[in-house]
Order: sequence, then structure tokens, then C-alpha cells
Amino acid sequence: HHRPTPLERAHDTTMADHHRPTPLERAHACHILLTRFGVPAPAASSSTDLEEVRVAGRNAVPFLSSSGVERGVLRLIWSVADPENVGTLTARGQFHTLLRLVAMAQAGMLPLLPDSLDDRAKMDLLREALQKTSHLTVNLPTFQAEDSPTVAYLLGTYPAPPSSS
Repeated sequence: HHRPTPLERAHDTTMADHHRPTPLERAHACHILLTRFGVPAPAASSSTDLEEVRVAGRNAVPFLSSSGVERGVLRLIWSVADPENVGTLTARGQFHTLLRLVAMAQAGMLPLLPDSLDDRAKMDLLREALQKTSHLTVNLPTFQAEDSPTVAYLLGTYPAPPSSS
């Protein structure tokens, strides 16, 4: 019986919110992390979602703003990806969550977030939407100032890690 290490336990609470990316979403995230944030692509053998990365909020703001998603919504999306409010995304899984929510916003798949709700309630709605639509394919998020790489390029350049299931 596998006993979780402290690191795994620490991630347990946050991993529940994380989107499990498709191979294409994973490759796209690798591409953005590498080209926009200088984070090297993971070794194919590593379990990439827990792998440490560093994406500081202040560096992500101009990038996220280029998605065309409303600022207030982006702030909530960041909060869902960074529930501890660290200001920096530290696990690859958090970045997958961020990109998936941006993609859902661009696809018109996010729930209405009435002003009457406080931020916590809005974040809960976003988390719920993330879980309910996890089986659906959503177009990759698009950002200005990015040449959208082709699917073939992404999947060829960033091979999927061996399946952990």
C-alpha cells in the first residue's frame, strides 16, 4: 500500500482542483512555459503535474491579459490555480488549470459570475465548472503575440509522459 509522502499530501488538497490535461493541452502548456516563462520541458519520464515550476503572477499578467478574457475573470482564474494565494504558480498542474479555465472562458463555457457573489463563491463556481467539463474537449486557449503552434508540432515536440493510470 503506497503511503503518500509529505509532498504528495501537501499536493492532495490542491490537486483536487487541478485539471487533468489531455496530451495536447499538456504539450501546449509545456510550449508556453518554455517559450514565455523559460521553464524547461519536463523529462518524458517525470510525473509532470507535480513537477515544480515557477510562474510569478506579475510575469503572467501581461501574458494572461493577451487572452482577451476580462481582467476580473482572469484574477479569479488565477486564484483558483493559486488557492494558497502564494502569488506564484509552483506546480505544473496549477498551470494546466490556469490554461484550461482561460480556454473555457474563451469558449464561453464559464458559468455566470454574478457581482452579488463574493470571490470565494465565484471561485467555487469556477472549480465546479472545471470538474463538470473535465471530460469535454475545449479548444486550446489563444494568446496574442503567440504564433499558435500546430497540433503536430506540439505533440511531436513535447511527448506525453508514460500513462500513470
